[in-house]
Amino acid sequence: MISLIADPRFHKAGPWCDLWDALYWRFLYVHRDIFEHNQRMAPFITYITRMEAGKRDALIAKAETYLSSIGACAGVPLSVPDERKTRKRR
Repeated sequence: MISLIADPRFHKAGPWCDLWDALYWRFLYVHRDIFEHNQRMAPFITYITRMEAGKRDALIAKAETYLSSIGACAGVPLSVPDERKTRKRR
């Protein structure tokens, strides 16, 4: 995903790339109910939901650790909502 954001002429690849990816995938995963109906975003939602659980959990944990460290989500729960409770039945 980082290749769409960082133009190599201006941004050097580094540790920030992994963090950026983690933040991006966490955002999509948390808000997947909104994006899964969007024609352009649906493939990304399919990808993140089918991703190996260990890899997905590691990405989400990395993003949540960063968000906690900067205090960006004061008053907002950082944990990913329980799928069984939040997913709408079709």
